[in-house]
Amino acid sequence: MSQRLRFLLDTNVLIPLQDSQQVLEDSLANFVRLASIGGHQLMYHPANIADFERDSNTIRRQRNLQRIRQYPALHEPAPCAWNSDETSPNDACDNELLYALHCDAANSFAPRSSSSSLIVRDNGDCSICSRSAARAKCSSSATARKQRRWRSSIEPHFRTYV
Repeated sequence: MSQRLRFLLDTNVLIPLQDSQQVLEDSLANFVRLASIGGHQLMYHPANIADFERDSNTIRRQRNLQRIRQYPALHEPAPCAWNSDETSPNDACDNELLYALHCDAANSFAPRSSSSSLIVRDNGDCSICSRSAARAKCSSSATARKQRRWRSSIEPHFRTYV
């Protein structure tokens, strides 16, 4: 029996999944379809709510806050030890998601923004957890191993369905 995975969704992934006025890229639609076929769980982190609450567009903010509830929430994640008073709100949100991965609260992170993608790609071992000047260090490369394992298990499916 295959392992059921839990994917934390980046705020910038949630927006096009929820907003019918945004173009849904084929790769994102494929990801959601494959996750559904495999019985994997797409979920949001409470930090996504805080991210949406900072949106200055009231209509979009309310729409996103209402529609995010279609996904299960990660319940009571550990607070991110990497954030400080100097961490920007956007970096803090990214760090919260990455820290949840570090704590094994989810199996993978589905980033969409270029900044989040850079964090995950360049720092799969969690050596750099923020774009801010004061960068925290993680003690483990468990996240990197999980990312590689997940990629190798999902790539055959992408070749089949893409």
